[in-house]
Amino acid sequence: MCVVSMIGDGYEDAFPDRWPTITVPVTPIQGYPAPPFTPNPANFGPFATQEDVNKLREEIVELRKVLQQAATFDKKTGQPNCEQPIKLRLILALAAALGVDMSEFAKPAEPSK
Repeated sequence: MCVVSMIGDGYEDAFPDRWPTITVPVTPIQGYPAPPFTPNPANFGPFATQEDVNKLREEIVELRKVLQQAATFDKKTGQPNCEQPIKLRLILALAAALGVDMSEFAKPAEPSK
């Protein structure tokens, strides 16, 4: 039971209903721009408003805190770094496009065997 991965799965499942006006950037902005960073609503589809994007950014900032707590729990239960990168792909793409540093969760995918 990897809590970080479970959060990633759950967020991806719930995202379309929670944010119907937001389109996830196909090619997220690379890296983590230094503050001040104002996300451009145009990067999130034709129906995204600046208010939507600002609220989504606040949510992703809070989600980062939750993921950090989940990672601490995973470590304490003998599962450090157990998350699967594919399960965090949506959160990481949004974080990059919104200027939220989640680099501690952005690790390369394991090579396929």
